[in-house]
Amino acid sequence: MNSESENLKRLLLEFLTFDRSASPPSGSKSTTLTESNPSAVCASEVGSDAVSFDTLFETGQSFHFGDKTTVQDRFHTLLKHRFQTEFANRPPLFPWEAEVREYPAEVPAYAQSMSRMWLENPLQFSVSSKLPETVLHRLLDRCQNMVQSTQKQGVKLVQIVESLFPDSLDALEPIANIVLTPAYRSGSALAEATLQEVENLAGGFDQATPEQQIALTMLASMEIMSALALTVSAEESTVGRDWVTSEGVVHVDVNYSGAVLIINATLPTGGSIQLVGADSDSQSSRPEAGMLTLAQTAPVIGASYSLEVSLDNDGQRPLRFSLMVLDPSVS
Repeated sequence: MNSESENLKRLLLEFLTFDRSASPPSGSKSTTLTESNPSAVCASEVGSDAVSFDTLFETGQSFHFGDKTTVQDRFHTLLKHRFQTEFANRPPLFPWEAEVREYPAEVPAYAQSMSRMWLENPLQFSVSSKLPETVLHRLLDRCQNMVQSTQKQGVKLVQIVESLFPDSLDALEPIANIVLTPAYRSGSALAEATLQEVENLAGGFDQATPEQQIALTMLASMEIMSALALTVSAEESTVGRDWVTSEGVVHVDVNYSGAVLIINATLPTGGSIQLVGADSDSQSSRPEAGMLTLAQTAPVIGASYSLEVSLDNDGQRPLRFSLMVLDPSVS
């Protein structure tokens, strides 16, 4: 049997195995009974499933199936119609979906600028100010997540910057060790040396070597996490923090006295504060600028609380501080 006969034989088998209940799209032409429903003709002609396919093929050859290209186009049309019907009745799922979900046609513009107003403060830091805002934006989000982690500082730094340097993963841990070397814990010596090298480059951060960029982002991460960490104890019972925003300055005061944790936050606009922990989930809000207060009785010593500050600015994520009451007897 030549190749053309083989192709026709295969096409006929595809027609016979196709779902006969699917109706063809309206408006399609049908010149002969065989073209409109070839499987029905073949089935009536054969009359039994016991008939061999060769006999069926020879019988099919006695009918006029029309031009082979026309038959193929007809088959593709039927197949497309079948797929459209299946997808309409049972849409396919993405691998992460358990059921059909609706997704927005467009991502809101504010989603691309989340936390932008919180960048004003780290832009005033000595190292963070040297980073592009796109990099700083990602660091701020990552630092807010990692500042509450109980992992070692070096592990935190690696996890914060690893998504920025996917091609330099092997270099992250050695550079983190250098950044955290005791002689450089203040960050001043290493930061000054690295900043000087980068400032001497015409293109700044973008023209720095990957090692220089990694060192800068890790130093900036340490600056940001230090600003986000609020710790008090019986010996050092108060701590305050100012955070500059595009709306004004947010001032936070934390006082630990008599086994009661008191938080005062002065906001430049209306907004809210929320304290979240294993034993706490309290919130306070106001519609205009002013002070908000929260109190937590008998806070868990050594536990990390999340203090979230939100301003009435649509589309902005809250700024999350890490708040911890330390036991001074534990070094």
